[in-house]
Amino acid sequence: MKLNLKSKTFFITFILLLSSLPIFVITPINVKAEDSTGQTLYFTKYNISMDFEQYPEMSLVPPEDKNYSSFPPSVTNPEEWLEWFGLWIASKTLNLEDYLGVNDTELQDLLDELGMTLDELLEYFELFNPFEMKEIYIYKGEEKHVSGNVIFDLYFSSNLPSKLIFKDQVKIAFYINGVQQGNDTIVTIDSNLFQGNIQEQIILMENLEFDLQNEDELLFSIEMIPGDKLIGSLIGSTDMETIIETVDLIADFLINQSIVPSLNGIGESLKELINLTQEEGFSFDTEDLADLANTIRSSSFIYNSANYKSSVTIPTEISVEENIVTYYLREGGELKEEKPTKNGTSKADLKQLTKWTGPALTRNKILKEASATLYITYRDLIRLLNLGKTTIIATLKYGDKVISTSQVDLKKTTILKGLLRPISQADFTFVFEPLEIDHESILVLEVSVASGTRFSLLGLFRSVKLIYDSINYQSNLLLKFNETSYIKSELKTERDRKIVTGGSVEYILNVTSKYDDKITFNYRIKDKKGEWQINTPDPIDIISGESVLVHIFVNHTDATIDAYNRDKIYLSLLPTGKTGRSDEEVKI
Repeated sequence: MKLNLKSKTFFITFILLLSSLPIFVITPINVKAEDSTGQTLYFTKYNISMDFEQYPEMSLVPPEDKNYSSFPPSVTNPEEWLEWFGLWIASKTLNLEDYLGVNDTELQDLLDELGMTLDELLEYFELFNPFEMKEIYIYKGEEKHVSGNVIFDLYFSSNLPSKLIFKDQVKIAFYINGVQQGNDTIVTIDSNLFQGNIQEQIILMENLEFDLQNEDELLFSIEMIPGDKLIGSLIGSTDMETIIETVDLIADFLINQSIVPSLNGIGESLKELINLTQEEGFSFDTEDLADLANTIRSSSFIYNSANYKSSVTIPTEISVEENIVTYYLREGGELKEEKPTKNGTSKADLKQLTKWTGPALTRNKILKEASATLYITYRDLIRLLNLGKTTIIATLKYGDKVISTSQVDLKKTTILKGLLRPISQADFTFVFEPLEIDHESILVLEVSVASGTRFSLLGLFRSVKLIYDSINYQSNLLLKFNETSYIKSELKTERDRKIVTGGSVEYILNVTSKYDDKITFNYRIKDKKGEWQINTPDPIDIISGESVLVHIFVNHTDATIDAYNRDKIYLSLLPTGKTGRSDEEVKI
């Protein structure tokens, strides 16, 4: 007996929903990644938005949260899915030329805010791809030539249809300062039928050669390519009116049921889809809905989790510049170097002066630059009455002394944006002459709304809050330091040495200090190949104006290799006290 058209459509939609519920997730079996050398960069939380902000930055530190992120998002996460769905709609239907004229004031305001021309904005929409996720890493280090394999160690979630005959693909790409390295690499997501929904897959970009310079932007792209699914074919053969009518009935049922809370959100998402199909200017057909169904039923990229550490390894080690410090605004009024780890947000009402306090400096340093990136949510409807602008003031202090103050004027909101209260990024730059900060001193960041800002009706017309301590909104203070010149060292032996495998070399440093201090002898390994051991002396007290000779031994500990000078190591020898530090680079 044949199903009638309405029954067939109900069946299609019901299967589509069931396929995305967590009840169908099988416990994953993790596969160990291939061993690799070089620097591993981990994918971090991706903000799905069209606010033209910079791509998220990858981390040198593995994720610790047990929860994971997925791209594209699952419909079981209605908030993220609706954000992604808005981008998908834009890619299908949005043409700015159809909605806003070249001379339209709102369009011109948008172009001014983005710093783009109309042609550049239109080009952005033409190139925009809701299936592509991009993250960056800013290289901080010396100029170097790099050769070898770039290894993408990725996790994917695949349901049963994607494991069997309806395979999906992923395209990876790697860019330096916008220039692509190698070619696009497109592979089929190879998910084993009996190893759970989430599985690991290693993809190589082989034999790349490139040069790295300080401040280079490394960009890594993950683009999901959904395969055609049976559900898409069925939807494509059904008329649009019947699909919308049936989906509306299912959405009402899901919203009104109370047994499974996550189903309420799915029902609301379906309602949103239905409403958007009725909007003027948004023309959907069954082919578009079939494409959406294929996406929901296709594989997702899984990342940002202690269990699923999706990453890219480049064939070189990256030395972290410790004199560039990022402090994140955290709960309890603290500035910490550790990134926020929670998905929720903390909010500070900026009608009151709010401050965050950093840790004490371990040694004297010269502060040369400082900036802050803060995320602000605000309602500014009062400005519709032309009652003045809203200004955010950020002040950087050294103890009780003001180092610099910076301010940002918030843009006037429309009625719609004022009601929605979107979160905006505000960038502050502190201007000052280089300033020495003594050890044990503490830096403080204070933020508030300018005292002249008017609030009325208990803040219903003007409200400003700072969003922080969140994976998605990492409000932070960036500091750049120089070392003092109080501690000096002079290398009394050759800087570049050769060593027989299994042997040892000695470096002699002549160390002086302007002030009485206790000197410890640290080192930083910038690059190495092979097994090494560095023997440094115990801390010593040094008197102002005097000098001491210290001996540092570098031992190659693998005596099984016969070749002379086969292994290498690049070191920085670091005599360090409370008043400063010296740096001697050596190579073996």
